[in-house]
Amino acid sequence: MSLRVLVVEDDREIRSLLQSSLAVEGFDVQTAVSLSEASALLRHDLPDLVLLDWACPTATARHWCARSAAPMRCP
Repeated sequence: MSLRVLVVEDDREIRSLLQSSLAVEGFDVQTAVSLSEASALLRHDLPDLVLLDWACPTATARHWCARSAAPMRCP
C-alpha cells in the first residue's frame, strides 16, 4: 500500500512537477489548487502527508493548518 500525499499548490507547473515526481516514487498523490479545495478533500479522506504552499494566496496557510489539523489523526 502506497503512502497518500495531498499537494496543495496554486502554481500549475509546481503542482504538476510535485505530482509527477511523487508518483514516480510510488506515492498516491492528490492535488488541490486552493485551501478550500484541500479542505473538501480532507473531509472525505485523510492523506498520510500534506505538502502545503505556505504562501497560498487564497487564505493564510498558518490559519488553515490550525483549523484543519483538528480532525486529523496526528501521531
